[in-house]
Amino acid sequence: MIAFADKGKNLFAVLAGLFVFILVTSVFTEQYWLIVIPFVILLFYAGWLNKNFLFFLLLFSLPLSFEYNFSPGLGTDIPDEGLMLL
Repeated sequence: MIAFADKGKNLFAVLAGLFVFILVTSVFTEQYWLIVIPFVILLFYAGWLNKNFLFFLLLFSLPLSFEYNFSPGLGTDIPDEGLMLL
């Protein structure tokens, strides 16, 4: 039985496999926006482990944010409001 000695190697293998799976799926379905999903998962994981990273990312993204309206009555600021929820 082969076991990884480091949990970081296991996490890397899982994330790499997830990225390749989503990349192949997005190419076959021609929905290229799916490639963003692994990066969002990685950002969530980094923010979970290090709250300061998420806070400084929020401060950096404030001047770069823009408002997106889903409908005339519903709008959100991207990416700030998503980062505030994290």
